[in-house]
Amino acid sequence: MAKQTMTKKEYRERAARLLDGLAAAIVTDPDRLKQFGEAWRNGFHQYSPMNTMLLMCQPPSRKVVATDGQPHDKDGWLLDAEGEYVLEQVKDHGTLYTGYKKWRERHGRQVTKGMVGALIFVPWFKWVEDEDNPDKKRKKLIGFGTGTVFDVSQTDGDGAPIEIPMGAFGEKEDEVLAALVAYAKDGAGAHVEMSKDVDLTGGWSDGTVVRVNNVDCSNPGSLAHTTAHELGHHELKHAEQRMNGESITRNRAELEAECVAYCVCELLGLQTFGSAEYLGHWRATAEAVKDSAPAILRVASHIADEVAYRMGTKTRRN
Repeated sequence: MAKQTMTKKEYRERAARLLDGLAAAIVTDPDRLKQFGEAWRNGFHQYSPMNTMLLMCQPPSRKVVATDGQPHDKDGWLLDAEGEYVLEQVKDHGTLYTGYKKWRERHGRQVTKGMVGALIFVPWFKWVEDEDNPDKKRKKLIGFGTGTVFDVSQTDGDGAPIEIPMGAFGEKEDEVLAALVAYAKDGAGAHVEMSKDVDLTGGWSDGTVVRVNNVDCSNPGSLAHTTAHELGHHELKHAEQRMNGESITRNRAELEAECVAYCVCELLGLQTFGSAEYLGHWRATAEAVKDSAPAILRVASHIADEVAYRMGTKTRRN
C-alpha cells in the first residue's frame, strides 16, 4: 500500500533539507550559481529566488505505470520496496511553473494524469484592521506554508502559456545601483552614504551606516557590487554580532559579505571582477563558504528580489 501524502510539517522539513543542500552547491560552484541566476531571471514565472532554488532541485517527474506482478497502488502506479511511488523524470529541469488550477483556468491547459508536482513555499496572509484607517482591512503576512506547482511539460492542452523572462541587467548598471541604494534606505533601514572619497577598501558598514566610496572614479557596476557587499554585512548583522560579543572573525564576515555580493550580481546578470581574489585574500575555503551558504543565499536572494521589484521587472509574489 502506498504511503500517505506528506503532512505540511513533513513538507516544510523536506523543503528545508533541499534548500540547505542546494544552497551549499550554488554558493560553492560558479557553474551552479550561473545556472541558478539564469533560471531565476528567464523562466520561473517570477517566483522568488528561494522558490527557484527549490524548483531547480525538483525536476519535472511523473509516476510509472506498474506491469503485471509489480507492486502498485489501487490506481496501478508502481511502488518501490518501501511503498513509495517510483518516479521518472519528464526532463532535466522545468521552465515555467504554476499551480494545478491556474494551468486550467488561466492558460487552458490540464495537468497530465500521473504527474508529480514540485514543492514551493507560499505565503500565508490574514485580513487585519488597518491601523491608519480602521474602516479598511489589509492583508498581513503571518507565515509561510508549502504548495505544489507543475511545469508546462507536465500539462496538455491548446492554451499557450505566456512566459515572463526577466533578462539580465548587465546594461542597466545605473538602475541596479539606484535600486540597491533605494532598498538599503527604505527596505534595510540603513543610512546610505555615497562618498567621493578615494579609498582602497571601497566601503564599510557599521550596522547603521552603509558607506560606498570612490563614487567619482568607479563605474556603476563596480559601485553596485560594493553596495551589495556592504548590504551583505548589514543584512547578516555582522556589526551587531560583534557588539554582542559573538565570535565572528573578520575573515568570516568578509567571506560572507563578498559571497552575498557575488551571488546578487550573478542573479541580476551583472559582471563581477575580483571576487575570487578578494575571497582568496580572506583565506576563504570551500568548506567555509559551504558552512555559511544558507545564510548567504537567503540574504542575496532577498536583495536581488528587492532590486528586481524596484526596477519594475518583478511583482511581489511567492
